[in-house]
Amino acid sequence: MTHTALIRLGAIATEDVLATEPVRDHNELYRARGMQIIPDGPLAPRVCVNHVKDEPIGRVLALMTVEDAESVVRGRVGGKWLVARVEIDDAPAWLKRGTAASISYAPMWKRDVNGWTVIERGLLREVSVLSPSRCPAEPLARVVHLERKEPKPQAPASEMISYGGPLLIRPGIGEVLGVR
Repeated sequence: MTHTALIRLGAIATEDVLATEPVRDHNELYRARGMQIIPDGPLAPRVCVNHVKDEPIGRVLALMTVEDAESVVRGRVGGKWLVARVEIDDAPAWLKRGTAASISYAPMWKRDVNGWTVIERGLLREVSVLSPSRCPAEPLARVVHLERKEPKPQAPASEMISYGGPLLIRPGIGEVLGVR
């Protein structure tokens, strides 16, 4: 069963966050639109379990910046996050909303600002969902939305009729007028 998911990956470097000092060991921030993906081919980022890259379970479709109220409530100054929209073909049984996540990327340009490491440009290599025994480097990186992607129903082969040519269909109604 295929699933689609939104996975919160890391905090976005906003002026409010950069004005504060990091209060924990993980001090990486990402510049909005700084992390890139290559959509197809061998460098396209995959979804894996526990960073096991040779056994992908899905693919990254897009990256976006999302305002997240939960992170503001939990004491963060800013609530903007880098989020990946992914498609998972072979989901582990324990995968659910709230499952911890992690990423692997190739930094192209990073710099230190007030104790923060800001990833200005990077290439996303992989997004991992972490088994319950694993802890992410970014404590708030997790699956924030998960839903089954229902397959499109297809008519049984016995009900499908092929005439080998284009159908003439009456506009707006879908009634077949004839076959050429």
